[in-house]
Amino acid sequence: MLNGSAIPAAIEGSEILINGQDIRPSGYPRIIDGIDGEVYPIDVKRRGKATIIEENNPKQRLVRDYSMLDIGSEINGQTLWGFSGDIVGPGAMLIGGNAMTGRHSGQKLNITGGCFMQLVNDWSNNTVLIHPKNDLLK
Repeated sequence: MLNGSAIPAAIEGSEILINGQDIRPSGYPRIIDGIDGEVYPIDVKRRGKATIIEENNPKQRLVRDYSMLDIGSEINGQTLWGFSGDIVGPGAMLIGGNAMTGRHSGQKLNITGGCFMQLVNDWSNNTVLIHPKNDLLK
């Protein structure tokens, strides 16, 4: 199990659990080179953490050559961005949990179907040079 809390950490798996605040879709379904079918972009705007629940089969990197691929590997930081290979339906979001604070209930979202999440802004306020949305969704 690896932990990525510094830029440019990323994870890929067939199922990823996202914890955070202000989790929301970040655009229309898109096509990305190297990925079969459409992907559904997701933003985690505050206190994000993403953990691989199920590995890709076959276990390979499709998006970033530095992506972690093992079950239990996680990334965490101020903001995250990524996508789900399966559509995220209404009711998929759970309220409460690890991202909970006195002012915000926190959210959990389980994404499936060829997933990717990347750290955009870490805890030291370092930011990726090119946002993955701008790099991948051309």
